Amino acid sequence: MLFRITILGAIVWAMVHATSRSSQGAGTRPASSQSAREILDARLARGDVTVEEYKKLRETIEAH
Repeated sequence: MLFRITILGAIVWAMVHATSRSSQGAGTRPASSQSAREILDARLARGDVTVEEYKKLRETIEAH
């Protein structure tokens, strides 16, 4: 009986640990707390925007 309770507890702990870890985003801040410049930098790093698009968008951000 104690063995079953221990196994069940380990399973529950593993599930809670895995869920809380994935919701933290592996140490990254949520998009809502990132500045527009940080988001734009990340988009450039991922290749979502070209350098030309990046420069235009950066100028727009800095103008505001």
